[in-house]
Amino acid sequence: MALEFGTAKSVDMSSNVIVQKVKIHDINVTYGEKQDWQQFSDDIGLDITLDIGKDFKPSFYIGGSFKIDDVNGEIVGWGRAFKVKMFFDAIGLPIRLAKGTSVSENKLPEGAKEAIIGFFCTFR
Repeated sequence: MALEFGTAKSVDMSSNVIVQKVKIHDINVTYGEKQDWQQFSDDIGLDITLDIGKDFKPSFYIGGSFKIDDVNGEIVGWGRAFKVKMFFDAIGLPIRLAKGTSVSENKLPEGAKEAIIGFFCTFR
């Protein structure tokens, strides 16, 4: 069975998958930081807090490191940070990686946090 990406079809509840439309309440973008549970730091990380319509707001983390050329230290691909790209693609704000540049040059544009907060998205 192939994975379906970006669809809003009804879900067979016998599969134990629940689909819920949620609102992004807050997001904190970090660069080069390590979470308490990590062994290595991530080049980019997103701490995302969701508004699920309840009296609590769950949060989760998405982060990773770019693929770096060992010789010149420049970015050659998304590497383990690909899940960050997937998140932005899923909410309709695709981002492009500046290959051939340094890690410090690849940051979200000004105003990105404000553009993301309030987005409604569907999580499974």
